[in-house]
Amino acid sequence: MDRDQSLEKFLVYQWNTHKPLQAIAFNEFRQTFIALDNKGKLWKDMVYKKILEKYYVQEINANILVQDYLENFAHYCIVFPDVLSVLKKFRSKQIKLGIITNGREDLQSSVIASCGLRNVMDVILISESEGIKKPDTAIFKIGLDKLSLLPSASVFIGDNPQADIQGGYNAGMETVWKENHIFSPPDTSITSAIFNKFEELPDIINQIEDSA
Repeated sequence: MDRDQSLEKFLVYQWNTHKPLQAIAFNEFRQTFIALDNKGKLWKDMVYKKILEKYYVQEINANILVQDYLENFAHYCIVFPDVLSVLKKFRSKQIKLGIITNGREDLQSSVIASCGLRNVMDVILISESEGIKKPDTAIFKIGLDKLSLLPSASVFIGDNPQADIQGGYNAGMETVWKENHIFSPPDTSITSAIFNKFEELPDIINQIEDSA
């Protein structure tokens, strides 16, 4: 999911839907939300609480906005170009597919469904449901066991150098990092490849297979 674009779309919807928010100019609401959210590091109850306090908005409760986020953010999710076509190409080659994601069950499950990924995956693990989260190697082992795969025959693809790349590497998997503007690249000793566009992935996976 392209989180930045998805969040932009959702914030337009939310500001237009909840009239008390319109006491704040949209660009200020958007910029303040994005700054406080800090790429998802601050949970939304505190984000909304701080926004309402900063702009002295008392006509709406932060809990209402959090609930709106949980119920409706998934409807505004935008998938990166070529994600679904690449995944379907992998499936046509009988490559097993799975998702391991950190987060709340309700939100992550609805996002995965909205992005059209549920029916493409052989296994989906969400940290809240499993009681463990990346980079704990235990959650990677659960996924591998469910797919009946050895770590050495598997590749973990992610954008977070610690949770995804270090976690996958520690679990014995090959790793591939998705470039982004949030994190610095992981050390080359723990990742097999770096990509920017999803259309690059089939060639990367082929190269990893050939070198195995």
